[in-house]
Amino acid sequence: MVRETAKQRREREEFESVVTQIALDAYTERLMDALYRASEHDATIKITKDHKFMVTYIDGWNDKQHIYLTPTVDTHLGMFPLNELIRVLDYKDAEVAEANRKREIRKNAIAKLTDEERVELGIGNY
Repeated sequence: MVRETAKQRREREEFESVVTQIALDAYTERLMDALYRASEHDATIKITKDHKFMVTYIDGWNDKQHIYLTPTVDTHLGMFPLNELIRVLDYKDAEVAEANRKREIRKNAIAKLTDEERVELGIGNY
């Protein structure tokens, strides 16, 4: 393992601080976007007594999950709940896209069937 010099360490720390500051500056915009996306997925959003957003959603096992988000953060550690919510929303978006893809495949397959095949399979006119 190669040791880094003091100059390399300073450059790395400076780079990390710039990246963190950019992420902190974009936090509010990302938060509002995530809250909007959560509302589209039937999640409930409440404001708690300590001025945090509580997002409640149903996970894959039909359990209620809560994520608490602060309106502002001052360190990169404070962004973990938002990143978790975005990860959950991306997963839910992928599930919806997959369901739509399967629905379209079924629709196209049923459209190719003849009337006789539909009657034989017990499928009504779609």
